[in-house]
Amino acid sequence: MGRPYSGAMTSRPFMPILLSLLAGPALAQMQAAPAPGAATQADVVRLSPQEREAAIEQGAARAARDAELAGAPDRKIHGELGVEIGTGGTRAAYGSAIVPLGDTGMAAVAFETDRSNYRFRRR
Repeated sequence: MGRPYSGAMTSRPFMPILLSLLAGPALAQMQAAPAPGAATQADVVRLSPQEREAAIEQGAARAARDAELAGAPDRKIHGELGVEIGTGGTRAAYGSAIVPLGDTGMAAVAFETDRSNYRFRRR
C-alpha cells in the first residue's frame, strides 16, 4: 500500500504565513494611525477673547429663539389606544399615555392585554 494522503498536513504550515501576509499591512496601518479623537498640535484652534464672547452670545440668542419657537407645552394628556382582532379568536387591546404632573413633571403609562387560541391550525 502506498502512503496515506497527507495534503491537509502540508497546507497547515502555510496558513500562518498566509495570515501574516494578509494581516501585516492592516496591523502596520493601525499602529501608525493616531487614536480617534486624539488632537494633534495642528488640530487645535484657539479663539480670541472677543471671538469667544461672540460665540457665547450667538449660542444664547439661538437657545432663546428656539425656546420661543417651541412655545410652552400644552400640559394636556396625550396618548394612543389600539385594538387587534385576528384569526382563531385572537384579540388584544393596548394603550399608552403621557400625563402631566404639576408644572414641570410628567408620567408615562402603558398597558397591553391579549388572548389567543394557540391551538389554531390551518386546514
